[in-house]
Amino acid sequence: MRETLDGDLASDSRIIMIASKQRRAYAFALDLLFYFFFSTLTYWLMMVTLHQFLSAEALIFIDSHLPGLIYLLLYFLYYVISESLLSGRSLGKLITKTRAVRLDGSKISFTQVLKRSLCRLIPLELLSYFGDERPIGLHDRYSQTLVIEVGSVLNEDLL
Repeated sequence: MRETLDGDLASDSRIIMIASKQRRAYAFALDLLFYFFFSTLTYWLMMVTLHQFLSAEALIFIDSHLPGLIYLLLYFLYYVISESLLSGRSLGKLITKTRAVRLDGSKISFTQVLKRSLCRLIPLELLSYFGDERPIGLHDRYSQTLVIEVGSVLNEDLL
């Protein structure tokens, strides 16, 4: 089922198609693949670089006690960097032709990107999709954003 968002947007002669749960799931799966590549490469480069400056004991401590925190930070940064630089699109959203926008269909702000990215760190945040038939998660609600199909906004120059 394809949902549209019109309401106040009708006066702007724009129709926004909210991205389906299936399309969002594909984008998420692709983002996970890109994140795993990005985080593994970044972690490896960080450890190689730190090897030049720290003792073996310090490296062992970092590698045994801090990976979880480092990977969470990298997960946060993956979305902040991609959605900021690509105007509401992560690499997965680029491939699935979706984009995060404000509720009125305009470009999301950096603050909204930060809110979306922080909410993604909440354990079990993915379960927020199952409580509603609409494909809107906690990170969408809190940041007051939607994920739409690219091209569904007739006035794309607003994005």
